[in-house]
Amino acid sequence: GLGGLYKGAASPLLGAMAHNAGIFFSYGQARKFTGADVPGCELYRFFLAGALAGGTLITIVETPVDLLKIKLQAQVGKGEFEGVFDAAKKITRTHGFGGVYQGVAATW
Repeated sequence: GLGGLYKGAASPLLGAMAHNAGIFFSYGQARKFTGADVPGCELYRFFLAGALAGGTLITIVETPVDLLKIKLQAQVGKGEFEGVFDAAKKITRTHGFGGVYQGVAATW
């Protein structure tokens, strides 16, 4: 039905909010760490700060969000999961906390 068009939409929406909030915070922290917050610093420090912030955030936040999205969207019919939080709960119960990081190597 019509609801099928939005199946699994909550996960990427929540992930986008977490990603945007996290990227600003982590980039600010990475600038301090690399010295890119000092006026007149070398350009490479900005690149390093961006790489640290983006790479860290993708691994920590994006991988679990994408896994949950894919698991929900790949269901046929009623499926195993009732929603994002149900999927996260069942995956961590079955595979432990690291279960939400299945496929993390594909992001590298």
